[in-house]
Amino acid sequence: MNLARVSVVSIGALVFLTAAILADTPGASLLPGTVPDGIVLSWQGSLAVGEEKRVTVRVFDEASTVLKWVGDLRVRTVRFIVQQSIPSATQTVVATTESPKTWSVDAGFFEQIHVVLSWDDGWVGTTTIVPTASLSRILICREGLVSDSILYGLSIDTASLGGADPRAAEHTLPKGQAFLVEADPVAGFHFPYYLFVPTFVPTDKPVHLLVETNNTGTPRDDFAIHLLAAKTLAGRSYLNSLARRLATPLLVPVFPRPGSLSALKEIDPQSLERDVLLVRDGELARIDLQLVAMIEHARKKLRQDGVVTHDAILMNGFSASGVFANRFAVLHPAAVHAVAAGGVCGLPILPVAAWNGHALPYPIGISDVGEITGVPFDIDAYCLVRQYLYMGSDDKTDAVLFPDAWTAGEAELIREAIGDRMLPDRWETSQSVYRAAGVPAAFATYSGVGHSITNSILDDVAAFLRAQVHSGD
Repeated sequence: MNLARVSVVSIGALVFLTAAILADTPGASLLPGTVPDGIVLSWQGSLAVGEEKRVTVRVFDEASTVLKWVGDLRVRTVRFIVQQSIPSATQTVVATTESPKTWSVDAGFFEQIHVVLSWDDGWVGTTTIVPTASLSRILICREGLVSDSILYGLSIDTASLGGADPRAAEHTLPKGQAFLVEADPVAGFHFPYYLFVPTFVPTDKPVHLLVETNNTGTPRDDFAIHLLAAKTLAGRSYLNSLARRLATPLLVPVFPRPGSLSALKEIDPQSLERDVLLVRDGELARIDLQLVAMIEHARKKLRQDGVVTHDAILMNGFSASGVFANRFAVLHPAAVHAVAAGGVCGLPILPVAAWNGHALPYPIGISDVGEITGVPFDIDAYCLVRQYLYMGSDDKTDAVLFPDAWTAGEAELIREAIGDRMLPDRWETSQSVYRAAGVPAAFATYSGVGHSITNSILDDVAAFLRAQVHSGD
């Protein structure tokens, strides 16, 4: 355990000696003037470039904490800030579902979050960082300007960090930032995609490409809006954090969602709904096959850069992108190694042709998948896909109520065959159907959570996908 702080903290039998602490923290030194008794920063093992590190903040002096509203709760927090030495840094260090506050000055690029504390023989909180070669300082502050509120500061000598240094690596693809790959109709895709390659990706063994489709949230005719949403998802989001935690490349396609001015305004490519599969001509034809083409295109680019990927991908998604991932796995099970899909409105696609005496057409079920795609549903291949499906117990986003998600006929069929209420009816019925079909999917319901991703959920998704990666292809 590395314990980084200065001077002696003495609370009963708890005594930390400066010399021992600094000896166990290679390349680290305390900033002058940041030596209050009662603050300890700790992590397991040594810091290394590109490796996820869970950091614990322990504050013994309550005066060093700040009360802050988080949702409906008033909790104690401290400001946790990391600094990179480059002002134009594009890869974040803090891995969290909270959107960090960021700013750049000549001294470097700063990221700030509030670490929520709870009492456990002191005020204790945790966060996660993924160090870069440009990491220079870790700070713990009160509210106010950094310059006049630093409680604790650790200076990092990046040359001492283990792991791969991207500044010394020879590569052709940008590392640590999302970059746009233009559409290539000859290669099979009419829309661009973003590719993100973390600073550290293993090159001594194959890795799984992580894929999540973009979700703009509403129909928009301006493609630039979809482009920006995809760029944000790939470059600065919980998904980017997930890719860095898994040390795997990330692909985010830029699919449109036509607005009121489009002749195709009734379809939603971003959720892979039925009408999307029925488009046979033009740029929107078979969006699912365009994603397959993007994946193969990205795998070739990565291979040329020394990163070998497995044939089967990891998929992640939430809300519309979760629905897309869940449906894509049904259409292309051999292409998907594992999928985590949340916020699926209580109704993942059911891997059966009928239920309760009702035929279930795509995307309620799979009765006509072969008819509309030309390839019958492969239940054996689908049972090999590892799945983690989750909902929040307080989620109120019932897509059955939205005419742009389901037709009136589909909504009526869902109510009659599966259940009237999203929660708990349809969600519980879905689990029963998966069990009856012999599909080994894991279902989770998060108490007190609405239509959102929490840090706890992100940790669970990362753990699930990491376990599937380690289990082999």
